[in-house]
Amino acid sequence: MVEQEPEIKFEKPKGAGEAKKVDEIHVMPERFRGVTLEAKIPKEVPTPGLRGPLEPTKPAKPVKAKKPPKAPRMPGEKKFPWLVVIIIFVILAALGVSIFLVLQGFQLPTERAEAPEEEQLVVEEPTPPPAVEEEPEEEEEPEFATTEVSIPATPEVSIPATSEVSVPIEPGEPPVVVYTGGVDADSDGLTDVEEGLFNTDERKPDTDSDGFLDGNEVYHLYNPGGTAPVTLLESGLVKDHINSEHGYIIYYPAAWRSEISKGLVMFTASSGELVQVLIEENPSDLSLEDWYRTQAPGVDDEDLKAFTTKSGIEGLQSPDRLTAYFKRDSKIFIVSLNLGAKTVIEFRRTYEMMLNSFKFLE
Repeated sequence: MVEQEPEIKFEKPKGAGEAKKVDEIHVMPERFRGVTLEAKIPKEVPTPGLRGPLEPTKPAKPVKAKKPPKAPRMPGEKKFPWLVVIIIFVILAALGVSIFLVLQGFQLPTERAEAPEEEQLVVEEPTPPPAVEEEPEEEEEPEFATTEVSIPATPEVSIPATSEVSVPIEPGEPPVVVYTGGVDADSDGLTDVEEGLFNTDERKPDTDSDGFLDGNEVYHLYNPGGTAPVTLLESGLVKDHINSEHGYIIYYPAAWRSEISKGLVMFTASSGELVQVLIEENPSDLSLEDWYRTQAPGVDDEDLKAFTTKSGIEGLQSPDRLTAYFKRDSKIFIVSLNLGAKTVIEFRRTYEMMLNSFKFLE
Protein backbone atom coordinates (compact mmCIF):
# COMPACT_ATOMS: atom_id res chain seq x y z
CA MET A 1 0.00 0.00 0.00
CA VAL A 2 1.29 3.44 -0.94
CA GLU A 3 1.26 5.87 1.88
CA GLN A 4 -0.07 9.28 1.10
CA GLU A 5 1.92 12.31 2.06
CA PRO A 6 0.15 14.46 4.69
CA GLU A 7 -1.76 17.31 3.32
CA ILE A 8 -0.32 20.73 3.80
CA LYS A 9 -2.87 23.09 5.17
CA PHE A 10 -2.63 26.81 4.74
CA GLU A 11 -4.24 29.14 7.18
CA LYS A 12 -6.80 31.38 5.72
CA PRO A 13 -6.83 34.99 6.66
CA LYS A 14 -9.49 36.01 9.04
CA GLY A 15 -12.71 37.14 7.48
CA ALA A 16 -11.74 35.76 4.11
CA GLY A 17 -15.07 33.90 3.76
CA GLU A 18 -17.36 36.63 5.02
CA ALA A 19 -19.16 38.75 2.56
CA LYS A 20 -18.43 42.35 2.94
CA LYS A 21 -20.43 45.08 1.73
CA VAL A 22 -17.54 47.36 1.24
CA ASP A 23 -14.63 46.57 -0.97
CA GLU A 24 -11.61 45.98 1.19
CA ILE A 25 -8.05 45.51 0.35
CA HIS A 26 -6.52 42.50 1.97
CA VAL A 27 -2.87 42.41 2.69
CA MET A 28 -0.73 39.31 3.38
CA PRO A 29 -0.11 38.97 7.03
CA GLU A 30 3.35 39.85 8.13
CA ARG A 31 4.17 36.30 9.18
CA PHE A 32 3.65 35.06 5.63
CA ARG A 33 5.77 37.73 3.99
CA GLY A 34 8.84 36.37 2.32
CA VAL A 35 7.77 32.78 2.92
CA THR A 36 7.19 30.45 0.00
CA LEU A 37 5.24 27.32 -0.05
CA GLU A 38 8.41 25.32 0.17
CA ALA A 39 9.25 27.05 3.42
CA LYS A 40 6.56 25.05 5.15
CA ILE A 41 7.83 21.80 3.79
CA PRO A 42 9.75 20.14 6.54
CA LYS A 43 13.43 19.55 5.74
CA GLU A 44 13.23 16.03 6.99
CA VAL A 45 10.14 14.10 6.12
CA PRO A 46 9.69 11.21 8.46
CA THR A 47 9.27 7.92 6.82
CA PRO A 48 6.66 5.66 8.33
CA GLY A 49 8.23 2.78 10.13
CA LEU A 50 11.52 4.61 10.86
CA ARG A 51 12.46 6.28 14.11
CA GLY A 52 13.75 9.77 13.94
CA PRO A 53 14.88 11.78 10.96
CA LEU A 54 17.33 10.48 8.35
CA GLU A 55 20.93 11.63 8.67
CA PRO A 56 22.34 13.28 5.59
CA THR A 57 24.60 10.96 3.62
CA LYS A 58 28.34 11.85 3.68
CA PRO A 59 30.40 11.66 0.50
CA ALA A 60 32.49 8.50 0.29
CA LYS A 61 36.28 8.87 0.81
CA PRO A 62 38.37 8.19 -2.26
CA VAL A 63 39.96 4.78 -2.22
CA LYS A 64 43.60 4.40 -3.37
CA ALA A 65 44.11 2.06 -6.20
CA LYS A 66 45.92 -1.04 -5.13
CA LYS A 67 49.17 -2.07 -6.84
CA PRO A 68 48.76 -4.88 -9.20
CA PRO A 69 49.98 -8.10 -7.68
CA LYS A 70 53.41 -9.31 -8.79
CA ALA A 71 53.48 -11.98 -11.33
CA PRO A 72 53.94 -15.31 -9.66
CA ARG A 73 57.51 -16.70 -9.87
CA MET A 74 57.85 -19.50 -12.29
CA PRO A 75 58.87 -22.85 -10.92
CA GLY A 76 62.69 -23.15 -10.77
CA GLU A 77 63.22 -19.38 -11.29
CA LYS A 78 65.86 -17.87 -8.91
CA LYS A 79 66.08 -14.37 -7.51
CA PHE A 80 68.74 -12.18 -9.29
CA PRO A 81 71.97 -12.18 -7.13
CA TRP A 82 72.43 -8.41 -6.74
CA LEU A 83 74.57 -8.81 -3.62
CA VAL A 84 77.04 -11.07 -5.44
CA VAL A 85 77.30 -8.60 -8.34
CA ILE A 86 78.08 -5.72 -5.96
CA ILE A 87 80.79 -7.72 -4.15
CA ILE A 88 82.46 -8.71 -7.46
CA PHE A 89 82.42 -5.07 -8.63
CA VAL A 90 84.08 -3.89 -5.40
CA ILE A 91 86.79 -6.57 -5.69
CA LEU A 92 87.54 -5.67 -9.33
CA ALA A 93 87.75 -1.97 -8.47
CA ALA A 94 90.19 -2.64 -5.61
CA LEU A 95 92.29 -4.88 -7.86
CA GLY A 96 92.46 -2.20 -10.57
CA VAL A 97 93.59 0.44 -8.08
CA SER A 98 96.29 -1.89 -6.73
CA ILE A 99 97.64 -2.65 -10.23
CA PHE A 100 97.72 1.07 -11.05
CA LEU A 101 99.69 1.89 -7.89
CA VAL A 102 102.16 -0.94 -8.53
CA LEU A 103 102.74 0.23 -12.12
CA GLN A 104 103.25 3.79 -10.93
CA GLY A 105 105.74 2.56 -8.37
CA PHE A 106 107.81 0.75 -11.06
CA GLN A 107 107.80 3.76 -13.38
CA LEU A 108 109.02 6.31 -10.79
CA PRO A 109 112.72 5.33 -10.77
CA THR A 110 112.79 5.43 -14.59
CA GLU A 111 111.15 8.88 -14.79
CA ARG A 112 113.34 10.59 -12.22
CA ALA A 113 116.31 11.02 -14.34
CA GLU A 114 118.25 9.09 -16.79
CA ALA A 115 121.91 9.02 -16.20
CA PRO A 116 123.80 10.89 -18.93
CA GLU A 117 125.83 8.86 -21.31
CA GLU A 118 129.07 9.84 -19.67
CA GLU A 119 127.87 8.62 -16.26
CA GLN A 120 126.96 5.23 -17.72
CA LEU A 121 130.57 4.69 -18.75
CA VAL A 122 131.68 4.18 -15.15
CA VAL A 123 133.94 1.18 -14.96
CA GLU A 124 135.75 -0.45 -12.13
CA GLU A 125 139.47 0.03 -11.72
CA PRO A 126 141.26 -3.06 -13.07
CA THR A 127 142.70 -5.18 -10.30
CA PRO A 128 146.37 -6.15 -10.40
CA PRO A 129 146.91 -9.34 -12.45
CA PRO A 130 148.56 -12.40 -10.87
CA ALA A 131 152.28 -12.24 -10.23
CA VAL A 132 153.04 -14.89 -12.84
CA GLU A 133 151.47 -14.66 -16.28
CA GLU A 134 152.42 -15.00 -19.88
CA GLU A 135 153.84 -11.98 -21.62
CA PRO A 136 151.32 -10.24 -23.89
CA GLU A 137 151.92 -10.24 -27.59
CA GLU A 138 153.87 -7.32 -28.92
CA GLU A 139 151.76 -4.61 -30.48
CA GLU A 140 152.89 -3.05 -33.71
CA GLU A 141 151.75 0.56 -33.86
CA PRO A 142 153.23 3.62 -35.56
CA GLU A 143 155.02 6.07 -33.34
CA PHE A 144 152.82 8.93 -34.49
CA ALA A 145 149.29 7.74 -35.16
CA THR A 146 146.91 9.91 -37.17
CA THR A 147 143.83 7.67 -37.11
CA GLU A 148 141.86 5.96 -34.39
CA VAL A 149 143.37 2.73 -33.12
CA SER A 150 142.11 -0.02 -30.85
CA ILE A 151 143.38 0.35 -27.29
CA PRO A 152 143.53 -2.69 -24.96
CA ALA A 153 141.26 -2.26 -21.95
CA THR A 154 143.70 -3.72 -19.40
CA PRO A 155 147.12 -2.06 -19.10
CA GLU A 156 150.22 -4.21 -18.85
CA VAL A 157 151.82 -1.99 -16.21
CA SER A 158 149.65 -1.45 -13.16
CA ILE A 159 149.90 -0.03 -9.67
CA PRO A 160 147.15 -0.96 -7.21
CA ALA A 161 144.81 2.04 -6.98
CA THR A 162 142.82 1.42 -3.82
CA SER A 163 144.08 -1.82 -2.31
CA GLU A 164 146.84 -2.03 0.25
CA VAL A 165 150.34 -2.83 -0.95
CA SER A 166 152.53 -4.76 1.48
CA VAL A 167 156.30 -4.91 0.96
CA PRO A 168 158.14 -7.91 2.48
CA ILE A 169 160.71 -6.87 5.06
CA GLU A 170 163.45 -8.55 7.02
CA PRO A 171 163.90 -8.21 10.80
CA GLY A 172 165.33 -4.82 11.63
CA GLU A 173 163.95 -3.15 8.45
CA PRO A 174 161.48 -0.21 8.60
CA PRO A 175 157.74 -1.01 8.94
CA VAL A 176 155.56 -1.84 5.96
CA VAL A 177 154.14 1.20 4.12
CA VAL A 178 150.53 1.05 2.96
CA TYR A 179 149.65 3.03 -0.18
CA THR A 180 146.21 4.00 -1.45
CA GLY A 181 145.07 5.48 -4.75
CA GLY A 182 143.89 9.05 -5.20
CA VAL A 183 140.25 10.00 -5.81
CA ASP A 184 138.94 9.10 -9.27
CA ALA A 185 135.44 10.61 -9.39
CA ASP A 186 134.47 9.38 -12.87
CA SER A 187 136.37 6.04 -12.71
CA ASP A 188 138.22 6.63 -15.97
CA GLY A 189 141.66 5.60 -14.67
CA LEU A 190 142.85 9.16 -14.01
CA THR A 191 142.77 10.61 -10.52
CA ASP A 192 141.11 13.99 -10.12
CA VAL A 193 144.61 15.53 -9.84
CA GLU A 194 145.68 13.92 -13.13
CA GLU A 195 142.54 15.19 -14.89
CA GLY A 196 143.92 18.71 -14.68
CA LEU A 197 147.34 17.50 -15.85
CA PHE A 198 145.90 16.16 -19.15
CA ASN A 199 143.08 18.71 -19.65
CA THR A 200 140.27 16.17 -19.22
CA ASP A 201 136.86 16.45 -17.60
CA GLU A 202 136.87 14.90 -14.13
CA ARG A 203 133.09 14.32 -14.42
CA LYS A 204 133.27 12.60 -17.82
CA PRO A 205 135.16 9.30 -18.20
CA ASP A 206 135.53 9.72 -21.97
CA THR A 207 136.26 13.41 -22.51
CA ASP A 208 136.54 13.30 -26.31
CA SER A 209 133.70 10.72 -26.67
CA ASP A 210 135.80 8.47 -28.93
CA GLY A 211 134.85 5.27 -27.10
CA PHE A 212 138.04 4.96 -24.98
CA LEU A 213 138.41 5.88 -21.33
CA ASP A 214 140.70 8.82 -20.62
CA GLY A 215 143.04 6.73 -18.45
CA ASN A 216 143.55 4.10 -21.14
CA GLU A 217 144.35 6.73 -23.74
CA VAL A 218 146.95 8.35 -21.49
CA TYR A 219 148.54 4.98 -20.74
CA HIS A 220 148.85 4.22 -24.47
CA LEU A 221 150.32 7.69 -25.15
CA TYR A 222 147.23 9.13 -26.86
CA ASN A 223 145.56 12.49 -26.30
CA PRO A 224 142.43 11.89 -24.15
CA GLY A 225 140.96 15.32 -24.80
CA GLY A 226 140.55 15.23 -28.58
CA THR A 227 140.90 13.14 -31.71
CA ALA A 228 143.43 15.55 -33.25
CA PRO A 229 146.25 15.78 -32.54
CA VAL A 230 146.17 12.12 -31.65
CA THR A 231 149.29 11.50 -29.57
CA LEU A 232 150.25 13.04 -26.25
CA LEU A 233 153.52 14.29 -27.68
CA GLU A 234 151.82 16.02 -30.64
CA SER A 235 149.23 17.62 -28.36
CA GLY A 236 151.94 19.20 -26.21
CA LEU A 237 150.64 17.62 -23.00
CA VAL A 238 153.97 15.78 -22.55
CA LYS A 239 157.59 16.37 -23.48
CA ASP A 240 160.24 13.82 -24.40
CA HIS A 241 163.48 13.67 -22.48
CA ILE A 242 166.21 12.43 -24.79
CA ASN A 243 169.26 11.25 -22.85
CA SER A 244 172.00 10.84 -25.40
CA GLU A 245 174.59 10.03 -22.72
CA HIS A 246 172.88 6.82 -21.65
CA GLY A 247 170.86 6.30 -24.82
CA TYR A 248 167.18 6.36 -23.80
CA ILE A 249 164.00 8.43 -24.25
CA ILE A 250 161.17 8.91 -21.75
CA TYR A 251 158.06 11.11 -21.76
CA TYR A 252 157.07 13.33 -18.82
CA PRO A 253 154.16 15.78 -18.25
CA ALA A 254 154.80 19.18 -19.77
CA ALA A 255 153.69 20.85 -16.53
CA TRP A 256 156.42 19.10 -14.51
CA ARG A 257 159.95 20.37 -13.96
CA SER A 258 162.89 18.32 -15.25
CA GLU A 259 166.47 18.46 -13.92
CA ILE A 260 169.65 16.41 -13.99
CA SER A 261 171.90 16.11 -10.97
CA LYS A 262 175.00 13.87 -10.91
CA GLY A 263 173.62 11.42 -13.44
CA LEU A 264 170.18 11.33 -11.73
CA VAL A 265 167.30 12.62 -13.86
CA MET A 266 164.24 13.90 -11.97
CA PHE A 267 160.78 15.00 -13.16
CA THR A 268 159.00 16.82 -10.33
CA ALA A 269 155.29 17.69 -9.93
CA SER A 270 154.16 20.95 -8.32
CA SER A 271 152.84 18.94 -5.37
CA GLY A 272 156.28 17.44 -4.65
CA GLU A 273 156.01 13.92 -6.08
CA LEU A 274 158.70 13.04 -8.61
CA VAL A 275 159.75 10.34 -11.06
CA GLN A 276 163.48 9.69 -11.20
CA VAL A 277 165.68 7.72 -13.59
CA LEU A 278 168.87 6.17 -12.21
CA ILE A 279 171.51 4.08 -13.98
CA GLU A 280 173.19 1.16 -12.16
CA GLU A 281 176.06 -0.94 -13.43
CA ASN A 282 175.60 -4.68 -14.05
CA PRO A 283 179.16 -5.90 -14.63
CA SER A 284 178.20 -9.60 -14.46
CA ASP A 285 175.50 -9.00 -17.11
CA LEU A 286 172.88 -10.71 -14.93
CA SER A 287 169.27 -10.97 -16.00
CA LEU A 288 166.79 -8.58 -14.43
CA GLU A 289 165.47 -11.22 -12.03
CA ASP A 290 168.94 -12.35 -10.91
CA TRP A 291 170.19 -8.81 -10.54
CA TYR A 292 167.12 -7.89 -8.45
CA ARG A 293 167.68 -10.88 -6.13
CA THR A 294 171.16 -9.62 -5.39
CA GLN A 295 169.65 -6.26 -4.37
CA ALA A 296 166.67 -7.64 -2.41
CA PRO A 297 167.31 -11.27 -1.43
CA GLY A 298 164.23 -11.48 0.79
CA VAL A 299 161.72 -10.84 -2.01
CA ASP A 300 159.90 -13.81 -3.55
CA ASP A 301 159.84 -14.13 -7.32
CA GLU A 302 156.04 -14.24 -7.33
CA ASP A 303 155.93 -10.75 -5.81
CA LEU A 304 157.69 -9.28 -8.84
CA LYS A 305 155.81 -8.18 -11.95
CA ALA A 306 157.15 -8.64 -15.49
CA PHE A 307 155.80 -6.34 -18.23
CA THR A 308 156.56 -5.07 -21.72
CA THR A 309 156.52 -1.43 -22.85
CA LYS A 310 154.78 -0.13 -25.95
CA SER A 311 158.10 -0.18 -27.81
CA GLY A 312 158.68 -3.84 -26.88
CA ILE A 313 161.20 -3.43 -24.05
CA GLU A 314 160.90 -6.01 -21.28
CA GLY A 315 160.84 -4.71 -17.73
CA LEU A 316 160.36 -5.81 -14.13
CA GLN A 317 158.36 -4.12 -11.35
CA SER A 318 158.99 -4.23 -7.62
CA PRO A 319 156.36 -5.66 -5.24
CA ASP A 320 154.98 -2.18 -4.42
CA ARG A 321 154.78 -1.35 -8.18
CA LEU A 322 156.53 1.97 -7.56
CA THR A 323 159.87 1.00 -9.16
CA ALA A 324 160.57 -0.49 -12.59
CA TYR A 325 163.80 -1.95 -13.99
CA PHE A 326 165.07 -2.19 -17.58
CA LYS A 327 168.29 -3.86 -18.78
CA ARG A 328 170.55 -3.03 -21.67
CA ASP A 329 174.01 -4.57 -21.98
CA SER A 330 175.71 -4.20 -18.61
CA LYS A 331 173.49 -1.44 -17.30
CA ILE A 332 170.24 -1.45 -15.29
CA PHE A 333 167.87 1.50 -15.83
CA ILE A 334 165.77 2.18 -12.73
CA VAL A 335 162.62 4.32 -13.07
CA SER A 336 160.81 4.94 -9.76
CA LEU A 337 157.94 7.04 -8.43
CA ASN A 338 159.02 8.87 -5.28
CA LEU A 339 156.13 9.99 -3.06
CA GLY A 340 158.22 11.40 -0.26
CA ALA A 341 156.24 11.13 2.98
CA LYS A 342 152.90 10.70 1.18
CA THR A 343 150.99 7.44 1.09
CA VAL A 344 148.33 8.46 -1.48
CA ILE A 345 149.28 7.80 -5.10
CA GLU A 346 147.91 10.72 -7.12
CA PHE A 347 150.02 10.14 -10.28
CA ARG A 348 149.64 6.39 -10.69
CA ARG A 349 148.54 6.51 -14.37
CA THR A 350 151.08 9.24 -15.17
CA TYR A 351 153.87 6.99 -13.91
CA GLU A 352 152.52 4.08 -15.96
CA MET A 353 152.48 6.33 -19.04
CA MET A 354 156.12 7.25 -18.47
CA LEU A 355 157.12 3.59 -18.15
CA ASN A 356 155.25 2.74 -21.33
CA SER A 357 157.04 5.54 -23.21
CA PHE A 358 160.52 4.39 -22.18
CA LYS A 359 162.68 3.16 -25.06
CA PHE A 360 166.32 2.93 -26.00
CA LEU A 361 167.99 4.99 -28.68
CA GLU A 362 169.29 3.08 -31.66
